[in-house]
Amino acid sequence: MIKVMIIDDEILARVGIKSIIPWRQHEFEVVAEAENGEQALELAKELLPDIAITDIKMPLLNGIEFIKAIKELGMTTKFVVLSSYGDFEYVKEAMKLGAEDYILKLKMEPDHLLQILIKIKEKILQEKSQQISLNKSENEIDSYLPSMREALFNRLLFGYFEDNEEVHRQFKLMKIELPQAHIYCLLVKVDHYEVFKKYKEQNDLYIITYAITNVVQEIVNDFHAGYVFSTKPMEVVVIYADGDLPDSVQLPIRIKRLCERIQSALKKYLDISVTIGVSEEQPSYVEIKKGFGQAVKALQNGFALPRESIIFFNDDLNELDKSDNVLGETFMKLEQACALGSTDIIIHELKLIQQGLIGVSPDSLKGLCASILFMLISFSKSKDLSLYDLWEDDPFNQIEKFQVLQDYIDWLSMLIATLNKISDLLGDNHKLISQAKQFIHDHYDQNISLQMVAEHLHISGNYLSHLFKKETNENFIDHLIHIRIEHAKTWITTSNYKIHEIGKRVGYHDNFYFSKIFKKVVGVTPIQYRSSFSASDNDSDDMKND
Repeated sequence: MIKVMIIDDEILARVGIKSIIPWRQHEFEVVAEAENGEQALELAKELLPDIAITDIKMPLLNGIEFIKAIKELGMTTKFVVLSSYGDFEYVKEAMKLGAEDYILKLKMEPDHLLQILIKIKEKILQEKSQQISLNKSENEIDSYLPSMREALFNRLLFGYFEDNEEVHRQFKLMKIELPQAHIYCLLVKVDHYEVFKKYKEQNDLYIITYAITNVVQEIVNDFHAGYVFSTKPMEVVVIYADGDLPDSVQLPIRIKRLCERIQSALKKYLDISVTIGVSEEQPSYVEIKKGFGQAVKALQNGFALPRESIIFFNDDLNELDKSDNVLGETFMKLEQACALGSTDIIIHELKLIQQGLIGVSPDSLKGLCASILFMLISFSKSKDLSLYDLWEDDPFNQIEKFQVLQDYIDWLSMLIATLNKISDLLGDNHKLISQAKQFIHDHYDQNISLQMVAEHLHISGNYLSHLFKKETNENFIDHLIHIRIEHAKTWITTSNYKIHEIGKRVGYHDNFYFSKIFKKVVGVTPIQYRSSFSASDNDSDDMKND
């Protein structure tokens, strides 16, 4: 990371500069900020920033004096000067002292500032490389090479180079031997979120990623020229070039064998399974960026494949083309089951959702699982239980770490197991009333009675009446009316059926009685309720009976 310091006596200016640049994405780190030159000088002595973005006019020690003081200390910090319209003479002096560039405060644009910083960063890296070459022995240089190579390859991945000759010069400087022929990019990604749970501390993630990198590099060395480096925790990139095989037809076979060896070694030595995305063959160094994009896309395309898959970019895979609403009907049934309070039905609907996940995009799956969680947390609270007390880890955090479809399937299995525990805690009475509610929900449009439901459950009507009131705080007939009127409201607002037809659909064959019950529950007649939703159908026939 290139260390950056921000110096300005206006706090809003400092905050603004910090917020407009995605620092870490571009290999920068803001290590300090200061409100005057004197404070900045003390911080700079301690932190040795690579770049200082400094205002010209500041109290105690202005920008010019700060730059002079840094130069006198022999520090190699680069300077970007912030100025106002009236500071031109100061700016000229700052540029004479070696400032890299200046920006008018009132015209500061994020892209412009970022371009300046990237240009300075390249200069710093080049100077550091030259300085190492000039001042360090061969052994000392070798100790810096792995991190410098990693930085160079990361810049290649994100398109910082457009000239193959420049890349070749950089490779020569870093002692990178990579033929400019038959280049492949492999993305090796840990594909089980349980590994993230095991190595949850940042330092642990760094150590295990370092171990993965070393194991993969050993395997690559056995094949041909290739370099392995990490882009993020639990993910490594392989840049592989094979100059020994003029026959391109054989290359994919060798690449697949390489991937299989990588998977086998990681399983054997680290007990980690990985999925690998493979790019197409690339013809030159600058095309490595394109290859990386293809490897990423290959992993995305193979989302629904089993763990430990090897996915080539040009594999003919089914696209993730199911719409976000593909599970909509099942999800609505899950909502109804939660409303009914039936853990058995909830589990049934979750299993149906689990079976229908193939083809749904990762983003949609994350949203779906989060919605299910919210719903079930609310359900468990209504039963005076806590879903969190029955779950080892925070389920929301788990969702964020899922890598492949199987992670979502396993997670739903764990959720189903948790609901079975809830069902056991709630006891037999809960199950009986849940079954009663489900029977009412399935037969509300028929002429059902308390005795009919009791016979279905093989218990007496008196016992069911007592139990229903105890478990739900409402009696059977009130619950039946509630279910019927809720369905009637839906029919009234979403269909063109006449009111008397809707009454029959929800179990009321007497239109006058239906309208009377509806008004008692809702407060308005069915006609008035429909009018409030601006329905366009004509209910003149029903008005005669209303």
